[in-house]
Amino acid sequence: MTCSHCEKAVADGLSQVPGIGEITADAASGRVGFRLLGPVQRQDIEDVLTEAGFTLGVWPDRNP
Repeated sequence: MTCSHCEKAVADGLSQVPGIGEITADAASGRVGFRLLGPVQRQDIEDVLTEAGFTLGVWPDRNP
């Protein structure tokens, strides 16, 4: 992400995925954060990012 337009494209796309909320996109760091509100498929997130022209770089494992 390089600008506010990119932030908005990613955040708007993710907001359409059921189970995702509290989205923050930061062009300066190139990172996106969000809260899982329910089950979400990784592929749904990857599809949104691909549509916006980006790739999923890190998917943290919260259940070691």
